Amino acid sequence: MAQIFTNADFRAQVAADPGAVVEKWNL
Repeated sequence: MAQIFTNADFRAQVAADPGAVVEKWNL
């Protein structure tokens, strides 16, 4: 994705699919 995530967008994605967020960002 080329768009820059805002904090709210990031939090919404974490809430929706935390596993995918962890894999994407290697947290």
